[in-house]
Parts: sequence; structure tokens; C-alpha cells
Amino acid sequence: MIPQNLSPEAHPFYDPADWKPNAAQKRILRVWAKRKHQIMALCGGWGVGKSRLALYVCALNHELQPGFPGAIIADSMSRLSSTISNEFDQTLGTIGWEYRNAFHGQPSPHYLSPELNGKRTKVWLLSWKRPSTAARSANSLEGRDLAYAILDEANVFRDEEVATAMLGRVRSGNPGQILMMGKPTLSPWWNSFALERGGYSQVSPSTENAHNLADFDKWVATLSRREVLENLLCQPQTPVGAVLDNWTADTYPAGNLAPADWKPEPWMPTFAAFDFGVRFPHALLISHDNRIGPDGADVVWSEACPDGASVEEVCQALMRGRPDVGIPPAWPANRSGGPDGAIPIQTVFGDRAGRNRRDDAAMSSAMSDVLQPPPVGLGLRCKFTDEAAKIPPIVGIKLLWRLIRDNSNRRRLLCSHQLWNRGPEISTRSFAQCVLGYRWTPGSNREQISKRDGFDHGIDALRYWAINKRWPADVGLREAYSAFNEPSRVQPPAGSSAITLAGLDR
Repeated sequence: MIPQNLSPEAHPFYDPADWKPNAAQKRILRVWAKRKHQIMALCGGWGVGKSRLALYVCALNHELQPGFPGAIIADSMSRLSSTISNEFDQTLGTIGWEYRNAFHGQPSPHYLSPELNGKRTKVWLLSWKRPSTAARSANSLEGRDLAYAILDEANVFRDEEVATAMLGRVRSGNPGQILMMGKPTLSPWWNSFALERGGYSQVSPSTENAHNLADFDKWVATLSRREVLENLLCQPQTPVGAVLDNWTADTYPAGNLAPADWKPEPWMPTFAAFDFGVRFPHALLISHDNRIGPDGADVVWSEACPDGASVEEVCQALMRGRPDVGIPPAWPANRSGGPDGAIPIQTVFGDRAGRNRRDDAAMSSAMSDVLQPPPVGLGLRCKFTDEAAKIPPIVGIKLLWRLIRDNSNRRRLLCSHQLWNRGPEISTRSFAQCVLGYRWTPGSNREQISKRDGFDHGIDALRYWAINKRWPADVGLREAYSAFNEPSRVQPPAGSSAITLAGLDR
């Protein structure tokens, strides 16, 4: 698969050392060659060899399927020229591949392989472009007929639109394949995109290529601990200044994401939490699963936070769910007639300000809007607290800190993979964005929360649930090892299997 015994006369610049894949590259190449997975993703640390891997894949695919065209895609041609083209000179360029900047007289950069079995392979260099006002089909990949496509620097793309377009173009392969590669980031969308479609996902720290990086130890010594964790070891941290800075976007038990195959079940106690806000209400659905950990865990798995919406619209969004992204509908447990597969809601929690009557034609309150029967509201009475000890925001924040990770390293507040990874498609104020964007006000003492961008609404909803449902016996106890031991009275149905954590692919 990798060139061997090439003639020095024909290829004087060929260096066998440039064709020795590291451990991370070998794993990807093996999986690619087996053709078992159509979608592959790599989240790799600085210097792990992602750009060179793209060219290794081109060489490998030419050996396996000569004449089948491919493409390497980035957000701009300048990025391609600064990364991929530099690596080309040390790899494909030394074994007879050529760079062409036109095709049939038109500007169309591509690499052209030497002949193999009478066939030559083209690999196009494409920059992703789609005007924001144009339809998704009006992008720079349309019209291409490819056997495979490689996305470089996936981390600079906001979402999976480019990956979906790539899948639409790889129609000539047997089967067509795509590979997406990017630098470490919290919840890399490209890894989730692959896993959710039965593909292959890999996380590779920079240490897997340390032997090829000159003075690796000296380089590491110049970096901060945060840079090493985030960019070398692929362990992204919450943003500097984040209030919920002990939240870890990794799969339980290492982090606060539920196991990848977790989903809410009708037997689980499920709660709705509301921040009624002003024009920006936010609601979350949280289920308690007593199979996770020794004491069970609460999992946030659905939300509704449309801009400029009414409380009724938020209720209706929860009842519809987002089945298209794996988030089921919900329905009040005391009502019949819900949609198929709906998860029953037992209790609603909210801000005490929601009981106040508004100065509108209906003279309604946010809580009375929730109390309206379906399909308008949830038909459930909203619970709240007037206890002075529970009202200050900092008290609720400290309670959330304990649930996220306590002193014994237990994590009892999680988020489903679907909501964490697909939430940004639902709203720019999604739960994931709120966790990361909920900040202390710069220059203030640590008890002032920034209200910027509306990220406080989702966390406020979470606080109202926590102080009403998960208030411990002694909230002032610093090491509350057993403060939240509240096993659910509702047990899994007979014969239901526990979630298997071993062997989960990160």
C-alpha cells in the first residue's frame, strides 16, 4: 500500500522515512483499506500528522482503486496551500504525482497520479464555499463525482453541513468513503457525525507522533498545562472564566456526557425545568437513570429555547421533540393521547417569578401558561420555592458544581450525546452553548454572572430544577459524599439491561 523499493533514478527525491506512518496514521489506513466504514473521523492533537495522513490516503486509494477520483477539502485554498501542498512535496510529489492548476483550460487545482494498470487518479483540491443566503445545494462541491473525499481542519467548520455535502458526492466508490480530520475541540462534531452513522471515530494525542517531532519534550516544556491538555493530549477544557468549569465534555465516567447509546425510557422519572425569561424562555427535560453509577445520575436530554417565543410555544416544542436528531417527544404523565414513543413528564420546576400576572390581554402568568392542557401547555402545575436559602444564584451554582463532579469524583449530572452534539442545530443558545458560555463577569467578584448572549437562561432553568429536586440535607457541607443519594423509586422493567460502559468508543 505504501511505496516500496522505488528506483532512485526514477524518483531521486523519494525518502523511505517519509513513508513510515505513525501509530495514529496506521490505524486510519488499516480501517480505510478494509472499506468497512464509509465515514471516518479523526480528532488529532497538534503535530500528529493529519495533513500527511490525507496524502497517505490518496496514495493508498490509488493502489486499491486506480482511476477513482478523490478530493481534499478545506475552508479555503490558502489553507490547502499552507498545509496539504507542503506535505505533497515530501510525499506524493516524490513518487511521480504531479500538481496541475487547471483542467480542460479551466482553473481547477488537482493532483494527478502516475499510471497504474493504465489508469491515472485525480485528486481535486476544493475550498468549501456557500453564500449564507443561498440554498445548501448551492455549494462548491456540487457537480463533483468522487470515490472519496477528505476534509482537512474540520474544527474550523461550525457544523456538519460540509460533511453531508461530501456524502452526496462520493458516489463512484465501492463504497464511497469520507475522512474528516480536525484539531481537538469540545465535542468535535465530525467524530459524532461518524459515530451516529455507524462510522469509525478516532482520538489521537500528539504523543503518537512524538518520535517524528524534533525536540518534542522541549516544545512541550514551553506550553502551558492547559495547552498540553487541550491541544496535545486531546482533553479540551471548559473556557477560561466559565462558571461551570468542572464540566467535562467526555463520556461518563470520565466526563459529563451520558454513554453514547443512552436514551430516555418511559420508566425513568422525568422533569421539566423552565426559565421563563423575557422573550427568551428556556426549558430542559431531565431524566433520572438509576443504572448509571452507584447512586444514579440525572441526564439532560431535550430542550426548547426559541427566540422571541411564548411559554406555550416552548411547551409545544418539548412535546414535539426532535426525532430527526434522536430526541424523542415528551408528554405530561397525567394525560393520555401523547405521540408514539413520548417520554412522560412527572413534574415541572420553574422560577417563582413565573407566577406573576403579566400586563397583557389575557392577564396570564407563565406558570398558568404551562398549566394549560395539551396541546397548548403541559397541563402540569409548576413547582417553585420561596425559601430564602435557596434563592441566591450562587447557592444554586454551588449545588450544580457538586452534581457535575463532587469531591469523591462522582458525576451525577450528565447530558445526552444527542443534545450536546446536535443542540447547536436547535438554537444558538443550546444547552451545550450555555454550559460553555455561562461566564463570570470580567473584572467582577466571582458572584456576578454575565448576562451576555442569553446563556444564563439555560443554566437558570437547570438551577431551578436543582434547588427544588436535588437540594441536599446540608448544602453547606463542603464534602457532601452522600448528600445526593436519592435512589429512584421507579425501577427498570424486569429484564431490562444495564448500560454497558466498557468498550465505548470515544
